[in-house]
Amino acid sequence: MEPKDNHLKLEKARALRKRAEEKLWRKMEDPGELSVEEIQRLVHELRVYQIELEMQNEELRTAQIQLEESRNRYSNLYDFAPVGYFTLDQSGFILEVNLKGASQLGVEKRFLIKTPFPKYVATEDQDTFYLYCRRVFAGEPGQTCEVKILNPPKGIQFYAQLEGLLVKDPAGQEVCRITVMDITERKRVEQALIAEKERLAATLRSIGDGVIVADAGGRVVLINNVAERLTGWTQEAAMGEPLPEVFYIVHDKTRQRLKGPVEKVLKTGDMANLADPALLVAKDGTERVISSNCTPLYDKQGHRIGTVLVFRDITEKQKIEEERLRASKLESIGTLAGGIAHDFNNILTIIMGHLSLAMACVSPEEEIFKRLAVAKKASLRAKDLAQQLLTFSRGGAPIKKTTSLTELIKESAAFALKGSNVRCEFFLPEDLWPVEVDAVQMNQVIHNLVLNAQQAMPEEGVLKIRGENIEIAAKGSSPRPPLPEGKYIKISLEDQGVGISQEHLPKIFDPYFTTKEKGTGLGLATTYFIIKRHEGYIDVESALGVGTTFHIYLPASQKQLLSEKDPVEGDSNTPPGAYEGRILVMDDEEAIRSMLGQMLNYMGYKVEFATNGEEATHLYRRAQEAGHPFDVVILDLIVPGGMGGRKTIQKLREIDPRVKAIVSSGYSNDLVLADFRRYGFQGVVAKPYGIEGLRKILSKVIKGIRE
Repeated sequence: MEPKDNHLKLEKARALRKRAEEKLWRKMEDPGELSVEEIQRLVHELRVYQIELEMQNEELRTAQIQLEESRNRYSNLYDFAPVGYFTLDQSGFILEVNLKGASQLGVEKRFLIKTPFPKYVATEDQDTFYLYCRRVFAGEPGQTCEVKILNPPKGIQFYAQLEGLLVKDPAGQEVCRITVMDITERKRVEQALIAEKERLAATLRSIGDGVIVADAGGRVVLINNVAERLTGWTQEAAMGEPLPEVFYIVHDKTRQRLKGPVEKVLKTGDMANLADPALLVAKDGTERVISSNCTPLYDKQGHRIGTVLVFRDITEKQKIEEERLRASKLESIGTLAGGIAHDFNNILTIIMGHLSLAMACVSPEEEIFKRLAVAKKASLRAKDLAQQLLTFSRGGAPIKKTTSLTELIKESAAFALKGSNVRCEFFLPEDLWPVEVDAVQMNQVIHNLVLNAQQAMPEEGVLKIRGENIEIAAKGSSPRPPLPEGKYIKISLEDQGVGISQEHLPKIFDPYFTTKEKGTGLGLATTYFIIKRHEGYIDVESALGVGTTFHIYLPASQKQLLSEKDPVEGDSNTPPGAYEGRILVMDDEEAIRSMLGQMLNYMGYKVEFATNGEEATHLYRRAQEAGHPFDVVILDLIVPGGMGGRKTIQKLREIDPRVKAIVSSGYSNDLVLADFRRYGFQGVVAKPYGIEGLRKILSKVIKGIRE
């Protein structure tokens, strides 16, 4: 029974009793007037009223018991609730508190009444609590806040969430009833999640691959730093965008847009990779070759909720692979070319040697001299061809010297453009770093590239040649040449020609590839190999109708420039018999030994011959013992089936540590010609050569002049 119903019944009973008493007293004023029936009826009514009152009293007692039980239940629910309940006045003083609230503060209930609640709020959260109370008493609904609550007796504190409600007390005063919920564990979990998220973010930031996470609808929800750099999209800009807009890829050959692996993963639920070579086009238009894979993302119930796309910039790797494949493809050609060049140079050595001797024996005014000069000129052209063949072989190793490229570039370009309508503009700084190069080979590089530019501008045009000092640092955001870190000089040759098609661009460095009617296809291939052997890199960019630009990178040298002045004085046309001394010649070919003997005899030297290293060693030891040592030894580097120059010089140095030796070869499969002093030689003469070249190197070695 509800307390309200009991109250109404009680009021009704009181009113009925009052009417009965009034009626009774009126009749008792004159009891003689009452009849027996009336008295009996009155007694009956009184008895009924009595019984009714007794019943009502019983109901009131029952209601009172139920009310007490309800109060007890409320009190128990209030006191033993799992959260703290507080009633605060507008000054923040505690008016009521349950047992849980008292336990939270570590103080008995009776000692908390009329004490300020802010006393138990952490100092750093006081302002937050006061603002919270102000909003509650202002009538703003649904007010919550999170503060740290103190428990002074235990010396601890805990995170609490406060929820407040503005009500009126029985006196009509506004009070704030708040619940205090301990959320320490929730905070711990939240902080653990934040820490885990930070660790995940740090992991994503630290890995070298781009990572993009998309939801089930294919929209971006997360993108790491590497992905930001590669795509040009920031996390804020990419959030919510369709993944194909951020991860924009095209085919590297057709330029057609590709479907990314994400679509396949969302459709099939299987892991997917990019099947075709792809270019990632960044927001600013930068293109990079990439590889990627995409995997589905599942929740705990096994539902697919998104995808994780991982991709990597392989632009540099692909360039290195292309370089490796190109070198591998040309290795067989190099072996063949080296063998041909070796035999060809031996033949040319005989031809040029005899031409030199013949020209030395006749007057320049005679007709035969002119014919011999034409033949010698043709031999020199054949020598250049053999040199190009050597470039493809391992024997074309550069003979490096510290050089400034400025004058070399200007002279080579001017020579190549002589008689053409192409004008050359140079932008070469005075402080261009020196490099260690083979000047002859580098001259060939510039000559080939300038000639290429001139042929691309048959009418007229301008060729711009730029030079700059650069430093290649660790892997950065912008594409860089596949070279080790360090200092380099960069030479760029930019023409205004017809350009090269994208179809032909990857093939231009392949030997024998040409689009010209009279081209040999060796010019750019030779250029590529020379730069490669100088530990450099050559790249090209071109557009049809716009022009072509070649970029050459060469390692800078820390050495000082050497003087270019030739220390050998005297007329190159020294008369016969001008020299004296003993020369030992080792060569396996009889024709070369014969030709060399005639040239050396013409110059005045006495000559002895050996066909291999064993014989040369024997002759040298015998001359030493006889007291008639050789002044110079000329050793052929390669002797098929016998001891060649490299091993022979070691044997000779055991006999005579001061031996003066010149190495000679038409082909070498090692770097002896490029670094001859390291192997014990004092000079080098590369086949083919004439009498003047031989005379100069002999003079330097005998006089002890270092090259």
